[in-house]
Formats: sequence, structure tokens, C-alpha cells
Amino acid sequence: MQNVLAVNKCYNFLASFHRVNSWIKLI
Repeated sequence: MQNVLAVNKCYNFLASFHRVNSWIKLI
């Protein structure tokens, strides 16, 4: 269960990073 939580946290981090990255490309 702890492993799933870690993967979910990592996925959220990657998703937010990707969103910020695409937002920077728009500028």
C-alpha cells in the first residue's frame, strides 16, 4: 500500500511538472 502511495505521489509530481513545462512553452 505504501508503494502505491509513493507511485501516486510521483505521478502527481510529474503531472504538475509537465503542466508547468507546457505553460512555460506558451510564453
